Order: sequence, then structure tokens, then C-alpha cells
Amino acid sequence: MLARLRQILEMIRFSHTLFALPFALLAGVMAWSQNAHDDPPVAYRLREAGGALDRRVVAEQVKGLSQSERRMLRSLGVRFAAFSVHMPGLLSDPAREFTLSFERGEWTPPLDRPSRAPDPPPAAAALGVRGLIAAGPFLVPLEQLERLDAHLRAQDPVAGAAVLTEAAVLDLGWEAGQARAIMKGLGFVSARNTDPGQPSLWRMKRDRAALEAGVAPVNPASPFAALAGLNAVPVAGKRKRRSMRGSRRRASPGSSA
Repeated sequence: MLARLRQILEMIRFSHTLFALPFALLAGVMAWSQNAHDDPPVAYRLREAGGALDRRVVAEQVKGLSQSERRMLRSLGVRFAAFSVHMPGLLSDPAREFTLSFERGEWTPPLDRPSRAPDPPPAAAALGVRGLIAAGPFLVPLEQLERLDAHLRAQDPVAGAAVLTEAAVLDLGWEAGQARAIMKGLGFVSARNTDPGQPSLWRMKRDRAALEAGVAPVNPASPFAALAGLNAVPVAGKRKRRSMRGSRRRASPGSSA
């Protein structure tokens, strides 16, 4: 027991010298968000998930963040990717090794390519600390999902559908059937049947563009609500002064007459 305690204390001391900053930043995010929202905030869920979350899991919470809140989270190291919300500082090799040292079990999936999900499926924290996102029957590294998103964005949409080329699939190192299963697992549906070697067309079941662009008004409980109120005052004042000048101009002819 004492030996285990000494090992844990040594790991904590070691972590402070190498990668304490990402954990400190996440603690700051959590301290703010605990007071800013009634529901479990994104930062807490990010911690519980080990540093990476499937974006669909927190879609409503992300949609409800104001622009100011998003900027604050980004400044503290949180990344809002197309298919995930993650904190790269918590997924570095030293941080991952430290976190995995507390995990019991022999599950060691590859972290550089998709792999079949085991049965029963692992817990969210086991996936998050490894930077894996579940997509249908596969567990996909979030780095590969970011590359997939870059490939989809690089092609002009066809009738509103995303285009996945054979070159993109080869660049990702995926097989054609694997790519189809992952796309469906991410929430895409095939827009049309395509011949082998031809680009495939995909549509999101939900409007992903609206999810990324839609921003709710500032939360009244957020510390940014006061800032939003201050920003609104000068605009109202300017409009009032313009209206007063207009009234004086309209009143001048009458007064001279």
C-alpha cells in the first residue's frame, strides 16, 4: 500500500514538471463553467472523458455557447473540431502515459488507424484518453477524423452533398468498405450510389453547418453577460444622438418660420 502511494505521489510530482499546464488550464475552465451553467458543462464532460469527446455527445451544449465563451475555451486549449471536442494538451504522449498508468486492463488498441470496437464497448474515458472516437463498428483516432474533415472541405459540394474521393480514402489509409462504415457511423448517409473508383457523395443526417455556425445568446449566468450588456449601451446612445440631431433639423424650419 505504501509503495503504491509513493508511486502515485511520484507521478504527481513528475506531472507537475512536464505537463501540469494542460491540467491547470482545464481546472480553470471547469471552475468557471461550474458557475456558468446548470447542466454538466463541456469542460467537466471533457475531463470525465479523458480529454476527448464525440462532438455529437455535447452538440446541444456546444450550440448553446456564446462566441465569447467559445473564444475563452479556445484560449485555454479546447479545440472544437468537426467530429470531436478535445484538448490536445491532455492527449500528448506524456499526459496520456500518465493517465493510462492509473488504468487497469490489457486493452491496447492502435492509436494511428481505425480498429474494431471490442465487445462490450469501452467506457467514454477509455476512448477519450486515447483520442479515439466511435464511428459505427470502428474506433477512429481523432487526428484521422480531422484529416477526413479537411478532405471533405477541400472538395466543392455537389447538390449540397459532401464529396469523398478515392484519393482521400487512400491518403487516410482506409479500405473502401471501412470508409463507408465510418462515414455512416459519423452520421452521414449516402447521397447516391457510385461506381467503384468514383467519388462518393454524403449528407449529414443533421445540419452540421448549422451546428458549427449557430450560436445562442449570452447565457444570463455567464460572466460575459455583463460584457454583452456594456457593448449594447454605446450603440443605443449613438442611435439616440442621431435621432436627436434629426429632430433638431426637422424643428429648425418651423422655428425660423
